[in-house]
Amino acid sequence: MKKYLCVLLLMLNAAIMCSKHENSEPAYGCLEGNCINGIGKYSTQTGVYTGNFKGGVPYGEGTFVFTNGDRYEGYNENYKKEKYGTYFYRSGERYVGEWKNDVREGQGIYYYSNGDKYVGQWRGNIKKGKGVYHYRNGDRFEGCFDADRPHGAGVLYRNNGTVQKGFWVYGQYAGQK
Repeated sequence: MKKYLCVLLLMLNAAIMCSKHENSEPAYGCLEGNCINGIGKYSTQTGVYTGNFKGGVPYGEGTFVFTNGDRYEGYNENYKKEKYGTYFYRSGERYVGEWKNDVREGQGIYYYSNGDKYVGQWRGNIKKGKGVYHYRNGDRFEGCFDADRPHGAGVLYRNNGTVQKGFWVYGQYAGQK
């Protein structure tokens, strides 16, 4: 009898574990609305998109909430960030600006979690072109950027009132040329 009861308990436990596993699997696909040509909510492996659809893919205004905790609000084309939008990183940082083919491209503002802020041009997800970097301590660099760093002509305005004009090479002051 004990043996029979143990086998029965093991089978019951296995059935419960299987049903818990089956119910915990995420549902992918259209969750609600019109996910073909209209407004709907669609789940993928990377997150959930809510917004406009055209031809069965995100097209136009919408919001992606990613499984890693990040969120994007803005324009989408075929699951890619396009034209303009705001990306909220789970770290507390955020980017507001232009996008092209899923990368920061054009004008934008990046707010860092440490209080710094960059306002300027982006190319291929990096700071490239003219911009202004505001440091949390009150310093400000205005000038050219490349590879995410000051590069070329610029002016560093320090919070103590001093001004440093000249040229920078990938973040290092190179003097006045």
